[in-house]
Amino acid sequence: MVDISRNQPGFAVAGDENTVHPTVVISGDVRIGSRNYLGPGTILQGPLTLGDDNWIAAAAIGMPPEHKEWYEGPRGTTYGVTIGNRTVIREFVTIHSGHVETTRIGDECFLMTKSHVGHDAVLATGVTVAPAAMIGGHAVIGRYANLGMNCVIHQRLTLGEVAMVGMNSTVTRDIPDFALAYGSPARVHGANRVGLRHQGWTVEAIETTDASFTQ
Repeated sequence: MVDISRNQPGFAVAGDENTVHPTVVISGDVRIGSRNYLGPGTILQGPLTLGDDNWIAAAAIGMPPEHKEWYEGPRGTTYGVTIGNRTVIREFVTIHSGHVETTRIGDECFLMTKSHVGHDAVLATGVTVAPAAMIGGHAVIGRYANLGMNCVIHQRLTLGEVAMVGMNSTVTRDIPDFALAYGSPARVHGANRVGLRHQGWTVEAIETTDASFTQ
């Protein structure tokens, strides 16, 4: 792992086969693995740990938490961000540093343009976040969950494994594993059939799960 703890913009990583555009800004304790692509306009603020084989461009990662206590207290103390492997983070995505614990993005996530991950949030493996979806602080998003365009996840909520939130939805309560939820406020409307099929579930298992939400 490369240790890039130099407070200077445009520091290109030569080792470990990383590709870093000259306009990338790296500040603080930033540690980068191997074979990452950091495209134009990317901002990385430490403490930040980035794994291997990630693709990031024009995103701002590791900015201080949007929390009044951070501004009222000893500024500069944050719990940082960790990002796993093989994750894609597109243009204008913002991921904020943790306020009381580390903000965590898992392996093989896909964060699309203008989406936001608040401080202390956790995204498990394989989460897909569509454009302009907003994830509040301390929220937990389960494995292979899918967030539709412009949806909003209230802080401190849990979105279950292989759950799906429809576009423009406002989630104000926890969403269980395998559920399809939409509306404002969002309500469960059966199983996430498409997501379960992509995970290799049989038709019978999907039907049984769907029925369990409508009983």
